Amino acid sequence: YDFPAIKDGRAVHEALKHGRPDRVRGFIFNTRREPFTDIRVRQALNLLFDFEWVNKNLYYGLYKRINSYYPNTALANPNTPPPVDNSTPEHKRENMKRADALLKEAGWIIKNGVRVNEKTGKALTFEIMLDDPSNEKVALSLVNSLKRMGITPRVRVLDSAAFLGRLNEYDFDMTLYFWMSTLSPGTEQYLYWSCEAAKTPSRWNYAGICDKNIDLLSKSIASAKTREDLVSKVRTLDAALMAG
Repeated sequence: YDFPAIKDGRAVHEALKHGRPDRVRGFIFNTRREPFTDIRVRQALNLLFDFEWVNKNLYYGLYKRINSYYPNTALANPNTPPPVDNSTPEHKRENMKRADALLKEAGWIIKNGVRVNEKTGKALTFEIMLDDPSNEKVALSLVNSLKRMGITPRVRVLDSAAFLGRLNEYDFDMTLYFWMSTLSPGTEQYLYWSCEAAKTPSRWNYAGICDKNIDLLSKSIASAKTREDLVSKVRTLDAALMAG
């Protein structure tokens, strides 16, 4: 906004925060498949994603990196570690070193410039499934970051019917998609995060999360008797989800 009253101080330019839960949008690993069964690989790729570049160059600096499965609500666990910071060359180098160490620890080494499994010699590659061509530039930014580490994913854009078909069947390696929760989560949390949902097509456990503790926590949400009890249960669940 650029008009005289802004320039001489008679009007105030202010961004007003809303109280709605934000979408949990990001790159989702399908942990049913290699190499994403290994948490060290997931950690490494998380370190390499240059969110700051994407935010500055594609989103005018208006986005925030989420650090909860219940962002912009009191349900978000306040004690989760801060998101990865790639805002400076020094941070990027340090994160690349950490990612390289994690990948090597998980058995993925560099050979002739390519990241391969030290036992099988198979290259570390996977497909990023998208439903919208506008998301391709975000996926390609991740690909460019991973190429520097000897990893070359494939990006594939599908029409909405094909995308939803594969999403519902959990037939993908990685996808750029989202979850959405309300200010009063309930039984749907079990459909999002449980082992049963991970094995049942057309649920919403896209990541294939399967953990006995998370099963119990997600099932307990609907039994909360008070708002304080609900917030406490969801925050505990949030911490468990973020840990994986």
